[in-house]
Amino acid sequence: MISSNDFESLDYSGLVDLLGKLTKQYTSELVDEPGAIDDEKIYFINLLIKEIEIREKLILDQSSNTSISF
Repeated sequence: MISSNDFESLDYSGLVDLLGKLTKQYTSELVDEPGAIDDEKIYFINLLIKEIEIREKLILDQSSNTSISF
């Protein structure tokens, strides 16, 4: 599994793609083995979501700072 330190090397699109892949993989595992909750994977997915939220905020902050006012 990718570590949280690997987030830094990914751009926003890469993070969203990774979230999609991990969510699909984990959902598939839950279907194959119902009730087999993997706290580590859930924690990692939550960290990934938080990182995406941080990046989104940075993107919004940058776009609001670069908007032209007349």
